[in-house]
Amino acid sequence: MHAALMKQFEPLQEMRYAAGVVLLCGLLETCVVIWGIRSPILGVLLAISALFAYFLCSASLLLHGIKHASLVVVSLCVPHLITSFFLDDPGALIFLLQWGLTTVGVLVLSVSLRAYKSWSLGFECVAGLAVLVVLLAHAWVPDLTQWWVDLMQLKMNPLIEDPSYQGPALQPLIQNLARFQTGYMVTHILVLASMLITWLAMNWVRAIQPTQWTQYLKGVRVGKTLTLSGLIVLISLWFQPTSITLDIVPIWMILLAFSGLSMIHILAAESSSKNIILSCIYLVIFLMPTTLLSCVILGMIDGLTPLRAWCVARLKGQTQ
Repeated sequence: MHAALMKQFEPLQEMRYAAGVVLLCGLLETCVVIWGIRSPILGVLLAISALFAYFLCSASLLLHGIKHASLVVVSLCVPHLITSFFLDDPGALIFLLQWGLTTVGVLVLSVSLRAYKSWSLGFECVAGLAVLVVLLAHAWVPDLTQWWVDLMQLKMNPLIEDPSYQGPALQPLIQNLARFQTGYMVTHILVLASMLITWLAMNWVRAIQPTQWTQYLKGVRVGKTLTLSGLIVLISLWFQPTSITLDIVPIWMILLAFSGLSMIHILAAESSSKNIILSCIYLVIFLMPTTLLSCVILGMIDGLTPLRAWCVARLKGQTQ
């Protein structure tokens, strides 16, 4: 069944077919935005088509490299640039930001994976880009928190003015959400979305070229420099929180969480109940997201100490 499914998608390995499908998905989104069609079902279909376009772009980069996959990258960018010219409200900026961050994240992760066969370097590059985006956003909009407040009030104005709804009660909620909105968007789009898309593409490529990608994952580990930089930001947040540090901390924490999860995978690798253990851990994290902080702490310890090398050496010694 797996081989038959792979055979169905075989034509998409060709650049012209992949570029055509990516362009078609982008133009579909462009037409919907231009004509102002609003439908929940159509929104879900557009989200799926957009994810599929990013998936094909990432897979093409992994298979053929940036030089040969440039046609697919252009096919991904052109429809979104066309769409941006037809958006004249603050939604245009949000749309461009979401599209741009996802595209850059997918490109950086895919190119670094093809070149170095390691997630760690790609994650650190994406983290650096995320911090740069946050700094540029605060430099471009001096009072970024108030900009988010104005935008959310504009979008939620019908609820705020509805006498049957407690509109004034929404104001404190909007104020609190606006403080974290930039960091939340950058972290979820640039880091999480691009990572998920690239991971799916990597598994597809690995099935196509198993001999070339057997050692594609060296493990996610945050370096000492990045870990110390994050600690400095966290300490500054503790003594004097600012809007910039509030936006940077989520980026740093999500990277450390992935590093901690990578350590858990290493520790569970030699267990006969590996799948059960990992399933239970992810279930607990899903039901109680605050437990992800333990992964952050584990990732911090891993970044500052030789804990990973010691664990790997101990596990190899036990298996011999």
